[in-house]
Amino acid sequence: MGIYVYTVYNRIMHLPKVIHQSYKTWEQTSKKDKQFTEKLKAMNEDWQWVFWTDEDNRTLIETHYPWFLDIYDSYKYNIQRADAVRYFYMHKYGGVYLDLDMFPLRPLEELFERIKNREIQPLVYSNNPQVILFEEYPNHFLSGRAIYNAILASCQNCDFWEVVFKKLQDRYQSTPETEDAEKVVFETTGPKMLNQAFAEYFYSKMSAQNKAISSQVMLLPYFYSNPSWLPAADGGEHVPFFTMETVHQESKAEPPPAAFVGPPKDKNGKGFIDTKNAKDSYFMHDSSRTWLSDIRSSS
Repeated sequence: MGIYVYTVYNRIMHLPKVIHQSYKTWEQTSKKDKQFTEKLKAMNEDWQWVFWTDEDNRTLIETHYPWFLDIYDSYKYNIQRADAVRYFYMHKYGGVYLDLDMFPLRPLEELFERIKNREIQPLVYSNNPQVILFEEYPNHFLSGRAIYNAILASCQNCDFWEVVFKKLQDRYQSTPETEDAEKVVFETTGPKMLNQAFAEYFYSKMSAQNKAISSQVMLLPYFYSNPSWLPAADGGEHVPFFTMETVHQESKAEPPPAAFVGPPKDKNGKGFIDTKNAKDSYFMHDSSRTWLSDIRSSS
């Protein structure tokens, strides 16, 4: 299938230094996403970058997880296959999975160094993290009961992914009876399914006395991977910021804002993020939600 993943370990978590990204084919990838990818590779030069096509993805399942192939082929929407297969990357190879529209702000190694040194602010702590998960928006883990699946980090063969695989099977058998395609995707393969798997895994690791937790999964709040809600320039209320027209590493605006200014624009009318004002952020999700058009064409 043309995919070879070699193992070079991050010295911090025994995490393979591999970045996984995927789309139908490289030729069909948008210009913007290709630019993001080039920046990602330049910022993480000592990491292997692996691009998976739809054909590669099916071959991975057929070769290494044949018990899942019938479900994989039976999904109604291609985004369900794209969602599901990323969990198998993490189990088989480990490393980091990133959606193509995740714009890099800082090197990955810096984030894992901070995790090692306990210089992070987790939502759910692990003393021995083998899997790193992320919240997408403020309070989304609790109020939305969802965990981001646009970014995943894992060591190889972690047992958490086996819980996810079981949940994929369970949710396939109980696909919601609804015409809301987005709801179907979120609950069968996406963020809500991932949250359910995490909850089952987490509580299974608690001792009988509920005094000790052996979970190897750490969950980080939204601002590490998607700084979508930051202080306004005047220091007043926080302002939401969910999409960007263009992302700039350093703002050229006059005067420069303290952070986002709902939504921020530079002198050319483009959106931006200034990394100096988002010191805990490693990515910004410039989501174009192209998968929605795929859903509509499949309905």
